[in-house]
Amino acid sequence: MPDEHSLEAAMTLKQILKIFWSSTQFYLPGGDGKDPSPALAHPESMQPWLDILQIALVKPLPEASTGRPPLHQPITVEERNAWPWWKVKKWAVQIMSRLFSRYGIPSYAEDDAKEFARFFSQNVATQFLGPVCETLNLRPSGQFCTDRVVHLCLTYVDLAVELSSTYKLLKPHLDFLLYQVCFPTMCLTQEDIDIFENDPHEFVHRQNSPLADFYDPRMSAITLVTDLVKHRGQDVTQNLLGRMTEILQRYAASPPESKNHIEKDGALLTFGSLSKFLLAKEKYAKEIEGL
Repeated sequence: MPDEHSLEAAMTLKQILKIFWSSTQFYLPGGDGKDPSPALAHPESMQPWLDILQIALVKPLPEASTGRPPLHQPITVEERNAWPWWKVKKWAVQIMSRLFSRYGIPSYAEDDAKEFARFFSQNVATQFLGPVCETLNLRPSGQFCTDRVVHLCLTYVDLAVELSSTYKLLKPHLDFLLYQVCFPTMCLTQEDIDIFENDPHEFVHRQNSPLADFYDPRMSAITLVTDLVKHRGQDVTQNLLGRMTEILQRYAASPPESKNHIEKDGALLTFGSLSKFLLAKEKYAKEIEGL
């Protein structure tokens, strides 16, 4: 696959991953009714599939102007979203996230899946985490990534927060996750501002869409920040509040022509998303009273 760059290869792989998703999203099939699925009984038999998912996610997709394969990546966001190679990445990380949600924490797994869950949590969850974080670094490094892929990668990282083996790998990179990935993702985009100014009804509709949880990276970023505070608060809460408070204070002290409205909106969204948790704890409630 690393040496396959044609659209035909991408379309074939996308179809394979879609079939794999349909076959495994609820359970790992293959048992005869009496014996468990071969994958559940022998977790290592799934490794070739897991390797394919990883390779698909890390495959570089350079800009068309570089002349490097895969060639002819579209220019517009709409066309990129529909480009088969981005669809391959979407299906790969969607499968990763579903496997993690079902088998990442052995104590949550069904009895017949305990062995596979132990294998997944000890080997696969950490194997996938690196490619997922590399993908989340595309936008901070000035490269393109579709909203859907960002959304699913953030969903994977959110699942990784609770598992000790994956959180151990995440912990040194919390500043990157919070302030280079999540916070920019939570902030308004230029498209959001244009819609707000030209079609405020559509803006309100988009901001409150019940489908946002399923595709909007802003919602998955909010969920990740909230769960970091909930599960790993000792590592993130004080620093996060300090950063957001600094943004609000800088906004208040800036002259009108240099006020950063987008940054302020992101900070207020952060406080609003964490309000239930913060107001329930006296030391944090006092800190935010005057904001």
